[in-house]
Amino acid sequence: MGSGSESQAGNHFRPDPAIATEVENLMREGGIDHIVRGLQAEFEGHQDECPDSVAEAVSRLLLRSHGSKVDDVTAWIFTVARNLMLKYVARAKRLDALDAEQDEGFEDDVVAHETFRELAAIVDGWENARMKTITHLYLEAAFRGEPLSLREAAQVASAILHEEVAESSISNWKGRGLDRLRRELRHRGFELLS
Repeated sequence: MGSGSESQAGNHFRPDPAIATEVENLMREGGIDHIVRGLQAEFEGHQDECPDSVAEAVSRLLLRSHGSKVDDVTAWIFTVARNLMLKYVARAKRLDALDAEQDEGFEDDVVAHETFRELAAIVDGWENARMKTITHLYLEAAFRGEPLSLREAAQVASAILHEEVAESSISNWKGRGLDRLRRELRHRGFELLS
């Protein structure tokens, strides 16, 4: 390899001496600490990440190719570290929102499952097998969020009951079952939506 390739290889890279000297002076004079404190004041609640952002900015500055002009090293480090913090905070907010959404979804799932169990327990106490079976099928479909066609309901009900349930009778049995469930819930102090 020629000398040009070696200067770009990771273990042969040397930072621009002028930039390295400015960074050393900045560290010695407390300028890096000043940048960290400035970021910590701006990014309240994320102060622990500020030193890492400044260190990353310094690394990026030192890894810049020779010949790249930096007029103000302090401003360059601050700007890059601030941009890193803005990205970090935005990512943290997205993750927090996702966690909250998942928590909310989990709570909704628990409530829905518990509601389904309570409704199913009421329906299970009914004597009329057709009304009970067909109402149960529609409750399960609603719980899963999947529509149930009259044909599917008739086929499944026929299989469960071991007798032919006509597709044309499903709407009637479903309506009667939901009406009865509404009455029972109203009697217990609850309302069931249509």
